[in-house]
Amino acid sequence: MVFTDKEVADSYKFLINSILTNILKINASIINSNKNFFGENVNFILLEEAESYLSKNPELLTENIYMKYYYCIIKLFMTSEDKFFYELRDIIKNDLHLLSLPDRKIFSQRLQITVTTE
Repeated sequence: MVFTDKEVADSYKFLINSILTNILKINASIINSNKNFFGENVNFILLEEAESYLSKNPELLTENIYMKYYYCIIKLFMTSEDKFFYELRDIIKNDLHLLSLPDRKIFSQRLQITVTTE
C-alpha cells in the first residue's frame, strides 16, 4: 500500500491528536482523583511535553474540543485562573453538541447543568 504525502500527514496529525488528548485526559483524571487530598503532590504524566507541543501548535486546542476541555481542567487546577473556568463553561454552553452523549453527561455534571439528549 502506497500513501500520498497528504495521507501520511493526515495520519500523523491524527496520531498526534490522539496521543495528546489521551495524555491530557490521563492528567485530568489524576487531578480529579487527587482533588480531595490537599497538600498531596500530584505526579503528572508527560504534561510538560504536551504543554510544550501545544504552545508551539495552539491551533490544536481550537480543532479538538476534547483536548481543549482536558487542557482547561488541568490549567484551572494548576493556576486557578478564571479564564480557564470560563473557557470550560463556554465549551459546555456552546459546544456540548459536539460531544458524545456519555461525555455530555459527564462534562455537564462537573459544571452541574442539564443536558438534553438531542
